[in-house]
Amino acid sequence: MIKALYDHLKAKNLNPYFIGQHKGECTERYCVIKENSQVPYFNTNKLGYRLVDIIVFVPANSYIQIEPYIKPLIELY
Repeated sequence: MIKALYDHLKAKNLNPYFIGQHKGECTERYCVIKENSQVPYFNTNKLGYRLVDIIVFVPANSYIQIEPYIKPLIELY
């Protein structure tokens, strides 16, 4: 699932990285995909759903770029 999400973000030119993959200073906007825990459904034997965090980074001198960058991320789901 996480690889499919990465491929989808890459296809949309959203510059994704996995946790610990990006090195150096933030010179362009990018997002980091962090797989979180699995949450079971209450009172069932079903697996539930998995949470994924998408952390957005933009250069400090251009913080107003964050809203237009987040819009395509929100529209994914």
